[in-house]
Amino acid sequence: MKKMGILILLVGTQLYAAKDPLVTPIKMSAEEILSMPEINRQFIAKKQPEKIYEELLVLAKNPKKNIGVRWKALTLAAHLDPDQAQTDLKPFLKSEEWYMRNAALVGLTMKPNAEAHLVAMSMIKDKALVIRSAAVMALQPSKLNAIETRETLWGELNESYNFRQKQSLWVRAQILSQLALNPEKRELPLFIDALKEKDSRMYRPAIAALEKISDQKIGNAKADVNSQKKLWLQWAQSQKAQALR
Repeated sequence: MKKMGILILLVGTQLYAAKDPLVTPIKMSAEEILSMPEINRQFIAKKQPEKIYEELLVLAKNPKKNIGVRWKALTLAAHLDPDQAQTDLKPFLKSEEWYMRNAALVGLTMKPNAEAHLVAMSMIKDKALVIRSAAVMALQPSKLNAIETRETLWGELNESYNFRQKQSLWVRAQILSQLALNPEKRELPLFIDALKEKDSRMYRPAIAALEKISDQKIGNAKADVNSQKKLWLQWAQSQKAQALR
């Protein structure tokens, strides 16, 4: 009886393994893999990367496939072979379809490096807001490119295409957040100017930058952002007054 129980357990385990793609990899088409949750499709695709990589590129280029399939195909290809993707995905950056430009940008900037930085810099002026936003978030200023990157980001902050009917778009707060990661002392007046804007999304990154530059915190940390903004503007005014004495 005991042996029978062990046999049933073993058979059941094998059947489960055969049905679970995460336990026993099975051959699936690229499109079947794309229908799975992201973590699952990455796992399965890696078990047959050479075959799937080429299939994914074919899917990405097929205009008859829907947006979701083509977008996931291109980004999964980049995940499977980041080095080869540097060549194969770049033509998609010039696609007339914004979602394919976006997929190429996301795929090429998965791993922050010099090449990814150049790609992001090239797409920061794209006509599609979602792509400009993705490019901004992919930019990682380093010691080697800090000056160029910061000058570009500050310039983009005030470009007309980052406003709509004179209203600040969300990408501007993202730009300021990137600049606030490693703010420079010479930029203090620029962060103060951000506190004078009507767009309240600009306040938190501006305050974060000012705290780093001045190496101090002003007011109650639990206070609302508008109260903190007023205190920092008062602080800036006092600093200006002291400089004139």
